Amino acid sequence: MGFGKALTSFGSGLTAGPLGVIQVGFKGFDLGLTVDAATLKPDIDMKDIMYQQKGTKAADHVLTGADWILAGSFGEISTELLTIVAPYLIASSGSIGNDSGHLKADLYESLLDTVAGVVKVASVKDQVPSLLVEDTMYFYLGIPLINADLINWGADVQRNLPFEFRIKVKTMSLAESTTVKTAYGYWGDPSVEDLPAALWPDLEAPFVVSSAAAVATSVTLTLSEDATLIGGVTAEDQIIVKVDNEFVVPTSVAFATNVVTITLPAASIAAGQIVETSVGAGTYEDGDSNPNEEVNFFPAVNTVV
Repeated sequence: MGFGKALTSFGSGLTAGPLGVIQVGFKGFDLGLTVDAATLKPDIDMKDIMYQQKGTKAADHVLTGADWILAGSFGEISTELLTIVAPYLIASSGSIGNDSGHLKADLYESLLDTVAGVVKVASVKDQVPSLLVEDTMYFYLGIPLINADLINWGADVQRNLPFEFRIKVKTMSLAESTTVKTAYGYWGDPSVEDLPAALWPDLEAPFVVSSAAAVATSVTLTLSEDATLIGGVTAEDQIIVKVDNEFVVPTSVAFATNVVTITLPAASIAAGQIVETSVGAGTYEDGDSNPNEEVNFFPAVNTVV
């Protein structure tokens, strides 16, 4: 007989290996990578049960309360980040760089009702968050708390932002689960666990993933998701192609799912030339009406012969 059954090695990047950082999101916002250590731990309240004739030690224990705490530090601070993770701070930034805000103190309000939202955690490799379901964890109800130095100033210190999310339990309805009564969150495929998927809002604008120039008269842009031209916008005025540092104005632009085909005048691109594309902000949008940000001279793979 051996020592015991060997542990099975599963495939989640959240626990694989001795080292790792995570990407954190909240309510559809990408908050960025953590620095130093990030931890997930239970915060358990337990009651000792005493019986007669059982000696001085508790005969049993009963859990009377439980939260989960996700804690870590962000290595960069911005006004927008503070407004998302610090519910007692109100700030705004204008289109010309104006930045203003105030610190408030609305005591005795329910944070669960006013600020709680879905928290998303993903394992990271080569500074890029994984898109695999087994590498991503969702918490249904997270409350962000900044209970440390909000901002630090100093010549020899990095301006980190310690954060904490208090994870509260979600009670499942029969429509959400027939086997699980309560849950804090999940990783992997929620349907396998008989849990509802967390409602992660799409706030991310479509962005250019790749660009190709296969013929002399067109460039194609592949976007991160399906997009359409915003009403009232003329794409030919917003999109410009540069070939060997010479600007070329498109003759037409067509959107088809997540591919943008830019048609150019005859013989615009020759073999070996450097082809780049610029797109003005607010040219196209996804199905959730998120407009694109400005694209500056995105390089194309030129396969023209």
